[in-house]
Amino acid sequence: MEGILEIGKYIIPSLVILLTVWLIINQFFKNWESQREHERKLLSQKKTLALRLQAYERISLFLERISYENLLIRENQSQSTVQAFQHHLVSSIRSEYEHNISQQIYLSEEAWKVIRMTKENTIKLINTACQSLNPEDPAVVLSEAIIKLQMQATASPSQIALEIIKAEVRKLF
Repeated sequence: MEGILEIGKYIIPSLVILLTVWLIINQFFKNWESQREHERKLLSQKKTLALRLQAYERISLFLERISYENLLIRENQSQSTVQAFQHHLVSSIRSEYEHNISQQIYLSEEAWKVIRMTKENTIKLINTACQSLNPEDPAVVLSEAIIKLQMQATASPSQIALEIIKAEVRKLF
């Protein structure tokens, strides 16, 4: 009996120390893993932020390219007819949109809806300007009609969308 008590005096404190060391090491590894996970998330966010900013840059460029002023200057086809120019302008806008469609994964739902509506409203204004014109008139007549309609509006769809995009980017910082 005395031998069992003597062994117990050494085994019980040893077990308590072993359990304490195990708990401390276990907690250390949990903290270390948590810190590594946090560092991975920060690195991922840093990379994602760069991609998101590039997406906003590309969308800003898209909005500038489909603004009426830039579109009419860049896509000038003075030798074509109203109908051909209308088709060319709409095709150009759709092509630009399709080129940038992958950027939607980096933008908010609201921002992407604004981009889509901007594209549609820009095409709608071009089509509206074309309705009252003779399809065989020179393309410059359509350009003038688009500019007149755009001047009646308070702001172009591209300008409005660009302001929304800028506000969204400011939220990132």
